[in-house]
Amino acid sequence: MKFGEHLYDSVLEKVPHRHCGFTLPKRLRVYFRYDRSLNNILFQAAANAVHSVLGSDTQTTALVLTLQTAGEALNFNPHLHGLLADGIFDAAGNFTPYTAIDTERIAEHFMDGVLAELISRGLITDDVPAQILSQEHSGFGAWVGDPFTDEDRTRFVARYIERGPLSLEKLSITDDIVSYTTNDGATHEFDTLEFLALMSCHIPKPYESITRYYGWYSCRARGSALKIQQSRRQMRRQSCARPHR
Repeated sequence: MKFGEHLYDSVLEKVPHRHCGFTLPKRLRVYFRYDRSLNNILFQAAANAVHSVLGSDTQTTALVLTLQTAGEALNFNPHLHGLLADGIFDAAGNFTPYTAIDTERIAEHFMDGVLAELISRGLITDDVPAQILSQEHSGFGAWVGDPFTDEDRTRFVARYIERGPLSLEKLSITDDIVSYTTNDGATHEFDTLEFLALMSCHIPKPYESITRYYGWYSCRARGSALKIQQSRRQMRRQSCARPHR
């Protein structure tokens, strides 16, 4: 709740936004389960993909990404959610809306970035990308929703992208059995130790950042934007203070 309010009040510009997401194929998820530092690969590949397709040398995207590791049934499924401004900013803070967004190209760039980094670290061999690309669906995905401008929707998505891994409304405990009911009505049962082991893989490491800010929403850019706003306010005050002839 507090994160969403902070995002809306202190980070997001008052421009249209889109909810976005990035997903991985099942065969690669295991690497991220036992080494959470590899999540840096996902963040950087997604941010680079968005900027490569939607940004330019003189204009930058505005993106907030958060890491989620739980699937619907609490299975381990590392993926990213985000809020993307529906346009790009120049150095002076001028905003230009997108006319179209090519999600297929973004997904391709994201896939290339993740696979290249996994290969460079020696985690997969060169034949893995070939096998993935030979399939009808690679398992890599980039999704970008429709733009929205209203405050309620923006605040809701801001809260949603950093939600917890489970919903207490779906959880029940009977004797030593933990039951978790998913949105499709299916009930998944675990003994208590199994459930604790399942949940442990969704706990961030100390000091691990599960939220990252990119482009116009990066800390550096926001500092520059604040200086621009202060400069504009100062110019307006000086203009108002000049005596009229």
